[in-house]
Amino acid sequence: MSGMPSQMAEVSFHPMAEGRPVPFRGASDSSCHDRDLNESDHKRWSLIPPGGNFLDLPTSLRRFSVYSNAYRKLAMDLPCFTLTKSGGNTYTGLFFHPTEPRRISQLEMSRVGSFPSQFQFVGKRDLVSSRIGSSVPPLFMRAIASRV
Repeated sequence: MSGMPSQMAEVSFHPMAEGRPVPFRGASDSSCHDRDLNESDHKRWSLIPPGGNFLDLPTSLRRFSVYSNAYRKLAMDLPCFTLTKSGGNTYTGLFFHPTEPRRISQLEMSRVGSFPSQFQFVGKRDLVSSRIGSSVPPLFMRAIASRV
């Protein structure tokens, strides 16, 4: 396919290659510990059920937000919620790991977005999160390009 790196054309580890929704289980990497939680967020993480968000918290622990992705806890075997350019922002797009008290890592974000594990995003943490969330997932783009 023209304009697509050869390693992208050979990606088979990602369930979207077969047209199925992506459960987080395939993207999770327990070696990622670059996004540990502070004490108050750890308490929030422990109270939010998998698939839940800040609305599942007691009122005293909620922070003001109008975004349903605020303090969103992923579920291991359900499709991941849409990643957005504010994926690293606590109030608008923070995703908690479903089984570990931490935020999902940028590697996990990129895997959910169908980027190969070896793909390198360059820049500061907020910029990289924004790039991942603003990108068109490669496998989705491949599906579009194959129809053009």
